[in-house]
Amino acid sequence: MGTTVHKSKKVCLLGDGAVGKTSLIRRYVLDTFDDKYITTIGTKVSKKVLKYPDSPDSPGTELTLMIWDIIGQRGLPQLHSMYFKGASAGFLVCDMTRRATFDAVDSWRKEFFATVGRVPLIILVNKADLKAQAQITKEDIERKARAIGATYFLTSAKTGMNVQKAFFALGKTQVSKTAAAGPENAPGGADLTFAPRPAATPERKEHPRPEERGGMRGTRDSPAENAPPRQKEKAHDGHKSPPAEGKTARTADKACGEEKDGPRDQRAVKKKKRKPRDEDDEDLDFDGFDDLDGSGGDDKIEEWG
Repeated sequence: MGTTVHKSKKVCLLGDGAVGKTSLIRRYVLDTFDDKYITTIGTKVSKKVLKYPDSPDSPGTELTLMIWDIIGQRGLPQLHSMYFKGASAGFLVCDMTRRATFDAVDSWRKEFFATVGRVPLIILVNKADLKAQAQITKEDIERKARAIGATYFLTSAKTGMNVQKAFFALGKTQVSKTAAAGPENAPGGADLTFAPRPAATPERKEHPRPEERGGMRGTRDSPAENAPPRQKEKAHDGHKSPPAEGKTARTADKACGEEKDGPRDQRAVKKKKRKPRDEDDEDLDFDGFDDLDGSGGDDKIEEWG
């Protein structure tokens, strides 16, 4: 015998308020019914485990349905979208005694598909035990089911009519090899089976080249026009900008001095006389200039100029 396959899927019950979504879930999960109506605030999640044997000799698949009871008030697209995310299938629930809830099925379907993509849907026409008050005919239901490509069940949360069959049929679409829903075929079909997450491989970061940062430097790959002002001057051969007015006079004097006396490194550097050493300062051995010619006294320095 093979190994049992474990899967977990999220399904949503959609429809206007007071159509019996909460009562259907209670009947299916707890097999109970309560006539008291309590408005669902936000959403409520229930769990049910189903088994689908592949054959008498095979353990088959064990499916855990995470059943989301969605708030029935319309006009809350952002809230609904948050609750719809990750769903693999859904029920469109309406009340047989209220025609408006049946007509609203189309808007619920469009809103659901806008978030999760095309996934399997089943129409549940609830309160089928109230035939005397019915506002929907069997022909209306069949026409709607064909138009949206879904199957349907007449259900009653009060008597349990077709409740087990409806949930079992929706679960089968999640384990069937030819099901239209699932991670492979539906954008929103999320398999909620928990598995270890693979270790993340560190990505190597590449620093952008100067030209990729907007050409902040004048290079062969970036034009001189993208370079800073100083490099623009170097990029244009022989076309340097004139110096500022404040620097013109000093630059001219410096140039004349170099032409007259030669380069700076070849000219003698003028030296200033140092202040004579104080006689009481005996710790200093250097009084400005030592006896360089051996005459016994300090050498005299002539000032040039």
